[in-house]
Amino acid sequence: MRENTSLHKFFKPGDRVYRKQIDYNENYEGIILSITNDSMEIFWDSINGKYNPIGFTRCSSEEVFDGTNEYTPIKHKHFLHR
Repeated sequence: MRENTSLHKFFKPGDRVYRKQIDYNENYEGIILSITNDSMEIFWDSINGKYNPIGFTRCSSEEVFDGTNEYTPIKHKHFLHR
């Protein structure tokens, strides 16, 4: 993990984010609802690009930057501009 790194330096409420579930190769997308220095709350609303509201999770900064045994680290969702 990045020592003493505030989540505010990399994310803000309203950002779209994603992560992958390692064993099932599923892509989860969501929106950041709130951020503290050491955690953020995300509403996960899509799986593999299809709307599927899953619910809320509070992710620690360790989970955000390093991932877990089940999930990859959380990253920004980038959109293609036309």
